[in-house]
Amino acid sequence: MVKNKKDISFLIPTNRPHENFLNRTLHAIQSYNSLGYNYEILISTTNRGQDKKNIKFFTDQENEGSIAPINFLASQACGDYLCVLVDDYLPSSNLFSVINFLKSPIYDNKRFNITSLSVAVGTPGNMGRLPPEPVPPAVIHPKTGSSLKHNRNFIMKFPTMSRDTYNLLGKNIFHPHFIHHVADNYLAIYVGHMGEKTIECSEISLWDWAGRNARTTYDEYDMTVLYYLVE
Repeated sequence: MVKNKKDISFLIPTNRPHENFLNRTLHAIQSYNSLGYNYEILISTTNRGQDKKNIKFFTDQENEGSIAPINFLASQACGDYLCVLVDDYLPSSNLFSVINFLKSPIYDNKRFNITSLSVAVGTPGNMGRLPPEPVPPAVIHPKTGSSLKHNRNFIMKFPTMSRDTYNLLGKNIFHPHFIHHVADNYLAIYVGHMGEKTIECSEISLWDWAGRNARTTYDEYDMTVLYYLVE
């Protein structure tokens, strides 16, 4: 039994100055029409933050990637639905309708009640959504060059899922062996391995306003993990 139950929990890892990144996302969420749903925002941060009515801060002392913080936040969440956000992508104003999307008939016969928010690029006056991106046709070992073919489900870049699906995934949003990247690829591959197609919610987007380089020092390690999990 989940105490202090909420309709949805937003999970945000951050290791950057709040005033430049996180605060924009928090302000956006709090200004949106919640459609009558109650919510909480859980934040894993390397900086200090002040808890508020529906915002909770947790200190990330390790500061090694986003996967462990996201999974930790999920373990603390009280929501019937769990939604992964980041501090440098701004959610669209219809964010809360993702709950309605996951409750729609399209999921009536699905085991995995999961979607990913889409990605928007451009400027506020000239915005466009990127099409759903399938997983690359093969996983390549970063050192040996060996490759493994697999299903080409759509990548779960910013997953939102029901609590039942979270439990079905072993009470992790992403596989805990990853540090920062390609865990969203593996999530899509795993759902496909279990016999289902992933669905991206194209109506709800996250705007890549910062346009930052996504490469990290963990990429080779994470690609190796992906290879061996697919193997």
